[in-house]
Amino acid sequence: MSSFLVDDKTINSVVTYLAYGRDLEWIKRQIKEKYGFDLDLTSGKVGLGELMFKMNIKATNQRYNGGVEDFRSESVAGRR
Repeated sequence: MSSFLVDDKTINSVVTYLAYGRDLEWIKRQIKEKYGFDLDLTSGKVGLGELMFKMNIKATNQRYNGGVEDFRSESVAGRR
């Protein structure tokens, strides 16, 4: 199985869809119950995005034997 890094824009698109997509209340409840992120709150959206970013780095490191660090620059990380 392969893995690849995705950028903030992609993760933000997924979080936005989960937070505002139609007929997704069931998954919003699951995310809140399992991970503690309330997608009706800005802090919940930010928290889920950060978790997804960290999971992406972890998965890529596992697949390719490490070496991938937080590749965002401080200026990009500060915009979130």
